[in-house]
Amino acid sequence: MCYTESVHGPLEEIQQKIARGDFVLSTHFVDAMRDDRLFLADILSAIDGAAEAVEDGCDAQGDPKYKVPGDALDGRRIEVVCILKRLVVLVTVYAMRNVP
Repeated sequence: MCYTESVHGPLEEIQQKIARGDFVLSTHFVDAMRDDRLFLADILSAIDGAAEAVEDGCDAQGDPKYKVPGDALDGRRIEVVCILKRLVVLVTVYAMRNVP
């Protein structure tokens, strides 16, 4: 089981920390943004407008990990994977592909 001290729901905590600038980008996250031609503004918009944060287990230190689906500024559906620590660690992001 993951450890969290949050008194808010995970999405609200993620959104509040992001809005305050309490986040860091992993190098993998930056590479994934570039690969999908995304910008930080896309990520911030997607998280701000998200309706849910889906539990995705824990990192190696036992901190909770979440997938946050949302929309990039150009309308593409993306999913941001983040870890809740003192700061929000943005781990990876990917554009959701439409499956026929």
